[in-house]
Amino acid sequence: MIWATTAGTGKGGEIHIKVENLQILKNGAINSNSSSTGSGGEIQIEAQQLHMDTGGQITSMALDQGNAGNILLQIDNLLLANGAQINASSKSNGQGGAITVTVTDTANFFGQSEDEEITPSGIASSAFGKGNGGTIQLTVETLNLDKRGTVQTLTKGEGKSGNIIIHVKDLNITEGGDIDASNEGTGQSKGGDVIINATGKVFITAELHEGEFLGGIYSSAENDGAGGDISLTTEQLTLKQGGSVSAASNGSGDAGHLTLNINDTLKIEEAGQINTSTQNAAGGNISLSIPNLLYLHDGQITTSVKGGKGDGGNIAISPPTFVIMNGGKIIAQANEGHGGNINIKSDQFITSTNSLISASSKFGIDGEIIIDSPDTDIGGKLFVLETDMANAADQLKDSCNSRIADNLSTLTLIQTEGVHKPPDDLLPSQPIFFTPKPLKLQATKRYNNKLLAQAGCRLK
Repeated sequence: MIWATTAGTGKGGEIHIKVENLQILKNGAINSNSSSTGSGGEIQIEAQQLHMDTGGQITSMALDQGNAGNILLQIDNLLLANGAQINASSKSNGQGGAITVTVTDTANFFGQSEDEEITPSGIASSAFGKGNGGTIQLTVETLNLDKRGTVQTLTKGEGKSGNIIIHVKDLNITEGGDIDASNEGTGQSKGGDVIINATGKVFITAELHEGEFLGGIYSSAENDGAGGDISLTTEQLTLKQGGSVSAASNGSGDAGHLTLNINDTLKIEEAGQINTSTQNAAGGNISLSIPNLLYLHDGQITTSVKGGKGDGGNIAISPPTFVIMNGGKIIAQANEGHGGNINIKSDQFITSTNSLISASSKFGIDGEIIIDSPDTDIGGKLFVLETDMANAADQLKDSCNSRIADNLSTLTLIQTEGVHKPPDDLLPSQPIFFTPKPLKLQATKRYNNKLLAQAGCRLK
């Protein structure tokens, strides 16, 4: 272990490490703590490879009145596995430290600890008292969050949780991984915001655990405080197998808002979802900017207020060239308050018969649905093709030979003298002499005393 601690009024010492490869394994730790009024010292690490596994930790803690120190990492490749964490937290009145991580190549966070107190692998900032949590800022080429890997800010006291800011090219969240700004505090403070700028693609799937999908980008509020907002900018966003972008409130605080700027295509499939929801407060709004394609295949975009008098959140979608809904749902609903409004602007709007668009309130006034499209009923002109393929062999007629296999006919060609003329040439004026050869016939029939030759099929 490497420790730097202050137990008085002075600032704690700083930790600076510059190596080629650094491994922190089996509960190994680099810690900077403040246990009194003095601020904790800063941790700076520069390495080509940083591998942390099986409970390895880099932590900065504010345990009393003093603020926690900041953590700064400059890494080429970062691996956090099986409960390893980079953590800056405030346990009392002091402010949590900021975490700034720059990874020039790939960062992989996956797995969790197997202890009684389960710890996911990743980067975390928490506020447990009156102090605010620190901000997490992560800049990386490719970020993979797999098997409960996480980037998380949390408040459980009166303080505000820190924000999460991620600059990335490609972001992959799979099998229960998440980016989560949670407000479980006892005060009125707002939960942390999540801001993601991805120059490439964002791909999200979930893990089905005890009947519930786990995995996605979340902002949640559990008590009186409001949930944080989520802002996501990317070229392409795909949500599949229950993957979600969600802002929720399970207490009296309002849910956060979702703003998604998709520069090309948004695909929501196989129970994927974008949603805001509240139990007793106002629902958050959803704003989607998509220039090319919005494709909903058994996916949904929803805002809902499950109880109380709060109004449902609004949904605004513009200006995709195509909106295609195949078993998709766009819903803005409320309980006693007004249902949210749905506003969709698209060049082409195509829906299947089992898709749904609804802006309703159980006891209040329904919201408005406005669809601005040259043709809003293209789906009504479509029909579903049969799934059974036709057998080509059943569609062909039997050949003549197969139908009269017991009585085959023959055809004899007669050779003429001279060179054959082309079909479009003039015929010669003199007669053509030739010796005919007999044409053998196997099947004949008389009709009106005339002998007819059968050259193929049997005559009826």
